Amino acid sequence: MSEPIKTFISYAREDERFCQELMNHLRSLEEDKLIEVWFDQGIHAGDSWRDKIQQQLGAAELFLFLWSVDAFNSEFIRKQEFAAARDRVADTRARIVSIVLRDFDQESRFGNLLRQWQMLPRDGVAIQHKRGRDRPWQEIVTEIRAIVVDISGRHPCEEFADGARSAVPDTAAMAPVGNQTARQIGTVARFWQQAAALEQAGAPVIVQGTLSQFAPMMIGPPQAKAMMHKDFRELLSEHAEEGEGRSASIDACLSMTAGQMVMRTHAANAGWHYFGLYNSIVRNSIPTFISTEYLERTAATLFQPGRRTVEAIVTGKIARTSNQYVLDYLSRYRLENSFRGDTLESWARAPYCLVIDGDQTGIIRDTSTDEPRYLDGDIWVAVKPPDADEIFETTFLNVADPDLRRHETRRLIRAVDQRHGPHASIIAQYDEWSEIDAIIDTGQLQPEDDLDGK
Repeated sequence: MSEPIKTFISYAREDERFCQELMNHLRSLEEDKLIEVWFDQGIHAGDSWRDKIQQQLGAAELFLFLWSVDAFNSEFIRKQEFAAARDRVADTRARIVSIVLRDFDQESRFGNLLRQWQMLPRDGVAIQHKRGRDRPWQEIVTEIRAIVVDISGRHPCEEFADGARSAVPDTAAMAPVGNQTARQIGTVARFWQQAAALEQAGAPVIVQGTLSQFAPMMIGPPQAKAMMHKDFRELLSEHAEEGEGRSASIDACLSMTAGQMVMRTHAANAGWHYFGLYNSIVRNSIPTFISTEYLERTAATLFQPGRRTVEAIVTGKIARTSNQYVLDYLSRYRLENSFRGDTLESWARAPYCLVIDGDQTGIIRDTSTDEPRYLDGDIWVAVKPPDADEIFETTFLNVADPDLRRHETRRLIRAVDQRHGPHASIIAQYDEWSEIDAIIDTGQLQPEDDLDGK
């Protein structure tokens, strides 16, 4: 987790009430440890206020200037605080955001200067003229969150993956299986059709499918995930029709809406390794938690060299895990009202998973096939071209085929380089890319590489 971005707020004393309103809405960013805010209430008796302000100006990476006619007329704000912020922006990754509280002469020379940096609200209407200020403040905070993510180098898809990586099974609430005979379920689809009854019965279940170290980023029933995918796609289309361009919310949508997205977990979380059990398509998956002890005993015999998928017959205990991280993520980007009907409710109420610990549970290879069956997934990258909005590039492929996966990854890197230029920076990427670092140099291609090779 990166350190919070030090944030400096500048305002005129006459606008203290507006500053307090903003602080109330910034609290969520502080609680998420994304920012650490300083403004003049941090000056205490005995402090040299000029030295304190200069110290904070020198440390800040995000500057929020709250503009009004009083702030505009303050020589200290313009010639000391704003000048220092401009120097920081020129020499570091720091950013300036101007928020118009009350009207002032924006056509003046200084007003034109301000427009070189982000001006909020985007519609140009000062906060004082807004009816019901909670909504415009929250829209501003959403913009600030996106800027903070950009400064820290974290893309929404990284935030989302971090939440998925933290998932563990709720074994305390798991029904004891006793000596019950395992029930033959068959496919992943049948598991979800019968999940509630299976949980109630408490017996182990036997499911056949593709067991993969690429774990699903979305935990929930396939049909509910498909509906979320559809709702997000419609939302993105609406944004495009309205000409809204890119935004933090759109990037957050893209981080979730690819219903095929997977990640690879690198280490045990609370004694469990997070896998996925699939039938053909990544959306059609069962989150599968394998105990470290059991995995160490079996992994060498399960997976062939270079492969992270195996056709398997899995006997597991049915349990629940938490998909609260998705609800938190939706709230953070103000997307919780982007769904139709009971899409969100149907998804949130059934975060079932399988638990494999070697106690009446286990994994055996399905010898009916020599090769892993087709597993439809995607690889992806978020890039930031110079002087342009972030781009989310993705391509679909059979993630069960390691040669194809490596080939498509290289092809995607080449496409990013050709489309967005040699100076585009990679913000976040598919986990598997860590295995081909030999062809990546700080996000750039090395010309001598044979990108068409496997």
